[in-house]
Amino acid sequence: MSKFLPRNYCQLLESYLFERQFRVSHEMAFSRFKTISAGVPQGNVLGPLLYLLYTADIPTTKDILLGTFANDTIITAKDISLPRAIEKVKVAVHKIYKWTKNWKIQLNSSKSVHVNFALRRNNKNLIISLNGWPIPQAKSAKYLGIHLNYRLN
Repeated sequence: MSKFLPRNYCQLLESYLFERQFRVSHEMAFSRFKTISAGVPQGNVLGPLLYLLYTADIPTTKDILLGTFANDTIITAKDISLPRAIEKVKVAVHKIYKWTKNWKIQLNSSKSVHVNFALRRNNKNLIISLNGWPIPQAKSAKYLGIHLNYRLN
């Protein structure tokens, strides 16, 4: 990294990312200090920029639209055929899952849902999985504070 940035910038980033610690306090009790091994400090100006740099190589395909903001990600695909759209999403989920494993990013599958936005209700159980666990199908999803239902109304 030092061959691309001035030394003082590297030192600043290093102090920001390495050897950070935390402890928990409750009323008058304090835990021992623990080392933080991943992530960036929250609630500051540099955090979002570093997140964008860290996730700049997230895999995409021409068949999907990927939207990310902080730790919220949405994967969308469109097709006249719902099973083909689902297949496109499955491919994207698999690629992104492999990418997260490579970069040691943990996904919270319990916060994941899949919604089929369609004019006609399809009762077929088209399953999308994340690391072998089915992502539950829902009638709506919340993204960036907006609730999107399967009819988009």
